[in-house]
Amino acid sequence: MSTIFRALPTDLSLEDLQAKLRETEQGLTVDGQQVKANLVAFTADSVRTPESPDTPVPVNLATFEPDTGETGDKPGLLDLIDGIPSEENPTEREAFFQNLKRSPLTFICFSDVLISGQSQEVVTCRELPEDDPVGQIPAPQPLPIPIPVAPTPAGPVTRELKGTDGWTFTASVVGDDIVVEDIVITCFGGNGDGTISDPHHGVSIAMDGRQFPGLSAAERSALDGAPIPRLRKNGNTAWNTLVEVTIGGRTFTPANGIVDLGPGRGASRPGDPHALDLTPLAAAFFDPATPLHRLSTRFSARGSFRIIGGARLI
Repeated sequence: MSTIFRALPTDLSLEDLQAKLRETEQGLTVDGQQVKANLVAFTADSVRTPESPDTPVPVNLATFEPDTGETGDKPGLLDLIDGIPSEENPTEREAFFQNLKRSPLTFICFSDVLISGQSQEVVTCRELPEDDPVGQIPAPQPLPIPIPVAPTPAGPVTRELKGTDGWTFTASVVGDDIVVEDIVITCFGGNGDGTISDPHHGVSIAMDGRQFPGLSAAERSALDGAPIPRLRKNGNTAWNTLVEVTIGGRTFTPANGIVDLGPGRGASRPGDPHALDLTPLAAAFFDPATPLHRLSTRFSARGSFRIIGGARLI
């Protein structure tokens, strides 16, 4: 089952919106059948609805991922927390988030939400399940939680992957993986209007456009000659291949892997090779205190990435 989206009203009070969000998560139906799913993002957005098929209307968009039931744990109730100090008070704002980390709540996301028709910064989090034993409170974890990936044995570079003129980074084949180091990582998935368009925990990498039939002239101009060839599995593009991202000593493997192509050749600047984009939900792992829609336009960091098993796909 794929990701589930639900549009919630924009005219509710915080308390009523919280109740509606809880009700929605506990009563999700797909094709007439009730399903179990957990909230992974909640933010103001603009979408087309059956009542407004041609013009996007503002909604509070809730994104749910199917609950596999592997742990058997009953998720705690969802909470919406307001009262966040403004950016004009950075000390108080930082203290707010530090206190939140020490609270018995699991952080989900920090975003702008429409409360009684007005945009407001809100933290969405989850309470501990009722049957959690006292004294066994786990530390809140930033969303999304990394997929465990066995450490990759260190090994020599067996091949270098270089692009044509204009590509300023080089990829290396190390064992079964493809590694790219010391590059600029930014964020994509914004609509340009303060909303986000990509609900995945994923990444976008540039693959050689010459190996993709059907690309537009603009796409070919941006991607032709990229250092990384088209990754294939069973003859098709190997979407969702996992990519391990490291920034500032922290490593995270977004669950949806590769979900798009880019950044293009023109995104790089002298001394700043731009080689990877994160979706807002993936970028939130490295910067949980910034609202998702702001990450889509402001996030930028130096780091590296490793395409797990990528060498077997070229």
